[in-house]
Amino acid sequence: MFGRLLFASWLLITGSLLFVALPAHADPVTNEQLASVLLSPADLGAYTVTQENAPDVNSETFQLAYHRMLTSTRPAQSGYATVDLQIQLLASAVPGQLAQAYLTGGHVFDSFSDRPGFQHTGSLGIGNADDSMFFDYQLPNTDAIYAVYVDAFLRGRFLVTVRYGAVAGLDDPSALQRIAAQQDSKLQTSGVIPPALLNPLATPSQISSHRWYTSADPTATLYYCDDDPAWRAISLDELQSFGTVAELLAQFPGRTLNQPCADGATGP
Repeated sequence: MFGRLLFASWLLITGSLLFVALPAHADPVTNEQLASVLLSPADLGAYTVTQENAPDVNSETFQLAYHRMLTSTRPAQSGYATVDLQIQLLASAVPGQLAQAYLTGGHVFDSFSDRPGFQHTGSLGIGNADDSMFFDYQLPNTDAIYAVYVDAFLRGRFLVTVRYGAVAGLDDPSALQRIAAQQDSKLQTSGVIPPALLNPLATPSQISSHRWYTSADPTATLYYCDDDPAWRAISLDELQSFGTVAELLAQFPGRTLNQPCADGATGP
């Protein structure tokens, strides 16, 4: 019963943590590999997987994402505690700096700021940049108040979100930092994630290829590399983006490149 209610609470409180557009890139990382670097009952103990799914890929914000929810198997001691984990592989290295500024600026949690008991609790010192918060949440169809603690942090190209929650009075405020640090450690020591993707100082050529933009306006004649600032003048209603020039030209034949990428690339 509580497991279903807690998952319902996840659906109600979850939201997008990034509102910046990030160029896409083809990385040798799969959802299965992302799943393998999330904490599991084998790592935490006294928890069982109650939900696990891969959200739809949104290549303008991230390439891949994976979500796992763990629920305590010791409700008498933990107050039906849950741990929600999500990992997103950001689509580009350079715009990741924007995401970092977004996290450290505290705006990442604006959508939760009207909830009862909201506190923006700041950095926990985990990852390259991180931000944390707290709020109260009344479980649907019950009188139970849930205390929810959230940390979001960057580790190179990865944005990791850790939520810890439990019935108020049985919650453990220090659990969030412990679990987030454990999640960060597991990500860093993974043997399946390319090391460059974990390195925030890696050059774009190490970890990023290009994204190509054009306008849906039928009178448009140009397309743009992702590091050409001219594409940002295209209205969001008309902006079209592609992983390769071939894909772009298949849909918009006859268009020409405004200027080569900064590294000289004109494709693929």
